[in-house]
Amino acid sequence: MAEEFYCMKCRKKVNVENFEKKILKTKTGERAQLVGICPVCGGKVFKFTKA
Repeated sequence: MAEEFYCMKCRKKVNVENFEKKILKTKTGERAQLVGICPVCGGKVFKFTKA
């Protein structure tokens, strides 16, 4: 299943096949995020999701 991310390095939207879900702990609680690698430039891409 591909997910659409915005790559800050390429400055465009890319579809990423391999990504993982991580939980980011902050002072106010926890936030879920998806983390992957851009297929175009190889940079990290991520986006926040609902937990």
